[in-house]
Amino acid sequence: MINLYHGHIPHWFVTCVSQSSLEAVDAWLAEMKFRCYRMRSSSVRDEATLLDAVLAAVGTTPSGSGLTDETRPPLLSWDGTSDFLFQELVARPDKQVAILWFEADQMLEAHLPLFLNALEWLRDFAEPLGQTNEDKNWFITVRVILLGHGSGFPKARLTEYRPEEHT
Repeated sequence: MINLYHGHIPHWFVTCVSQSSLEAVDAWLAEMKFRCYRMRSSSVRDEATLLDAVLAAVGTTPSGSGLTDETRPPLLSWDGTSDFLFQELVARPDKQVAILWFEADQMLEAHLPLFLNALEWLRDFAEPLGQTNEDKNWFITVRVILLGHGSGFPKARLTEYRPEEHT
């Protein structure tokens, strides 16, 4: 069982959760005021299709504000995609974003090296978003929720955060 704590948001966070717990995950992210981007693994075959899936996720937001097929750039490199997404996210008002990565179990099984590269890339991408300095005023928390099926993806439940239990 994965505990989704109320009132506790570390800057960078990635976890595996059962796709059957989507309702609890959505409720938790809504309560914590996260803007959610939904990414599917089903079309990912290689680096280019992975980067396209990430860009498509950023453009398919609940409010409809974001990238469209017309404004989405052509397939880019890891660094180019990072730069583009960085500029997109710091220009938006959201200070907490979550990437819900569906069918992550399929990525683990079919494309493990690509999956691991993507997680490392997302962590490296998230790090500067969580920093502020004299010239910049952003601080964006990034969560990646890997949703899948099987024993590596436990069910989730909402839990009250108690700092004394985590020291």
